[in-house]
Amino acid sequence: GEVMRFTNLEDLSAWLSGMLASFTNMVFAAPDAKHTDTIQKVMEYVSANYMKRITLNDISEHVAFSVSYLSRMFKEEKGINLTSYINEVRVRNARLLLKDSGVALSQVAYLTGFDDQSYFSKVFKKYTGVTPGKYREKRGITK
Repeated sequence: GEVMRFTNLEDLSAWLSGMLASFTNMVFAAPDAKHTDTIQKVMEYVSANYMKRITLNDISEHVAFSVSYLSRMFKEEKGINLTSYINEVRVRNARLLLKDSGVALSQVAYLTGFDDQSYFSKVFKKYTGVTPGKYREKRGITK
């Protein structure tokens, strides 16, 4: 089929080297693609479970990589460590909940996977610059 359409050696060799190059790219890009896939799985897992207690062990079991390898891979890909990422997801969701005056502060902490409210406040302030209470006040929510 395809090889027969070449009338001279030059065209054939150009086509072959193109094929070889794309094959080489596929082979060597594969580990990265696997990482991207793994990172995606990690992010989906965190999104689905941030309201519960998540350990790095849980995540590493979910994607079948060791904790140390997974942590290193995540940091390289995302530029932040996995624990920070989990906290970021929790804080992002806490911000949404804080906009709803019907949800008490202690409830927000609990619903976003923080065991205790003071730790929640500390982490929240680290990421937003204000405490959850202040964040709420700034939005004119008094509860």
